[in-house]
Parts: sequence; C-alpha cells; structure tokens
Amino acid sequence: MNLTYKILLITLFLGFEKSTNIAFALQKKDIFKKSILLYTLNNNLSPNKTLDEIHKSLTSKRLDIVHYVDSINLYVSKEVTSSLIGYFSEREIQNAIFYNQKKQSLIFYEINKTSVNSNSFLETHIDSLDTYIKNVFKPTEEPLTSFLLAPKPEVLPKAKIRLSNQILIKPLLEEEKVGYAGNKTENQPKNIIQIKEVEDYRYYFSEGINYIIYTLRGTNDFLKKTYNIKTLPDNPLRSIVLVVEHTVTRNKYFFFKEEITTEEDLINVFFNQN
Repeated sequence: MNLTYKILLITLFLGFEKSTNIAFALQKKDIFKKSILLYTLNNNLSPNKTLDEIHKSLTSKRLDIVHYVDSINLYVSKEVTSSLIGYFSEREIQNAIFYNQKKQSLIFYEINKTSVNSNSFLETHIDSLDTYIKNVFKPTEEPLTSFLLAPKPEVLPKAKIRLSNQILIKPLLEEEKVGYAGNKTENQPKNIIQIKEVEDYRYYFSEGINYIIYTLRGTNDFLKKTYNIKTLPDNPLRSIVLVVEHTVTRNKYFFFKEEITTEEDLINVFFNQN
C-alpha cells in the first residue's frame, strides 16, 4: 500500500470519527434544552401520580421539563396554538416531548418561533432513554444545568387568548343561515350551510350568515380556564365543546354535553334540543 493511499484512508477515518462526534454533540445539546412534555395518558381523571413518576424519571436523567400539558390542548384552536408557542418562546422552551403512556414512547421535536417542527429528532421507549444517554455521553460526562430542576411537575393550566363576550342564552337559529366549515354530516340541519374558513368575518356577514359553528377539543379544565366557560366541569378529562359565534360581534355561546364525544352528535343534539 503506497503512502498516498495510507494518508487518504487515515484522513477519511478521522473525518468520519469527527462527524460522528459532532452528531452526538448535537443530540446531547438538543435533548437537554428546556422542554415542554405533552402527554397522552391511559387515565386522564387522575394524572398527578403518573406525571410525578414521569417527572422523577426524566429529571433524574437531567432533562429540564418546564411544563406538562395534555397533548390535545396544544391544538385546541389556531389561536391557542399560537399563544402557547409564543409562551414557549418567552420561556426559552425549545423542545416538545410527546409522551404516550400506552406505548411508553417519548418523541422529541424542536420548537421554532411559530410551531412545533413536523420532523422529530429522537424517538425512544421511556425505559431506553437512559441507555441512549449512556451511549451518547462519555461515562464521566454529565449534562450541566445552571439551575435546579423543578422538584414537581407543573401542569400548564391555560393559554392566554383574547376573550370575547359570552352569549348566555341559547341563540334561536331556526330561521338563521348558520355557517359550518366542517364536512357535511348525514343528518345535518337544513339551515346549516357549508362555508370556507376565513379570517375576515365580514365575508360571512356579506353572505347573510349571522352565525358560524365550530368545535373545540381539549381537557375540561384547560378549556374552562382558557375560554372562561363556567359550565364546564373542572377536571382533566378530554371533551368537545360546540361554539356558536356571531359573525358581527364575535360573541360566543358554548354548548357542552358530557356524554357526547363526536362533533356530529354534538351538533345534532344542539339543533334538536328545545
């Protein structure tokens, strides 16, 4: 083997080793940034014990979990998502970790200024996280933090949004054209018409549509605090709420039935209820 060929092989080997170390360093940096944990639990009625266990497990590995929130609450509405992403930015939270209790999975995403990135940078079983960290870090190396990690999980109670006035008495909609941007349902009331979703509500009014309807999905306590819906129970169960919004005043009427879980059923009950 001539000298030139030997030098080439050594150069390639060192280059590969260097690139591998850089990749590990980037992973190490990403994992230990401030994070929000978005959870999906088997039993939402009593999440505290489960969250305590998860928090102890993750913080023992030096993961900095600033807040916990049910994953459904991140996507209640565009307004809520925007508010939460803005809050994450203010708190310098750069990672979103999705935890699924049934699968015992952790999926890590980076958070940018407008959204959670669509591509994850790490997917692992929660019991494999320790092994992953040991494989990435040198045995004598420990990630550093400049402050103490939170001793208990802190659940994010609500999003800060601009609230409108609430309509307290159920609107009479039998003679109204009601706009709905969802898919047409089998037993859809005749006065509901399909519309395209727009930001400028003057379009709806110009089409003779005084009200639009849509639904919000989230946990009862989060929706209650975020939208000030006093009729909702104060518990962490997931639910669906129908919103009837006036297209001129933007005032809202909220309708909720504890036993109903689908948008179609909720709309039908609302319009058929005396």
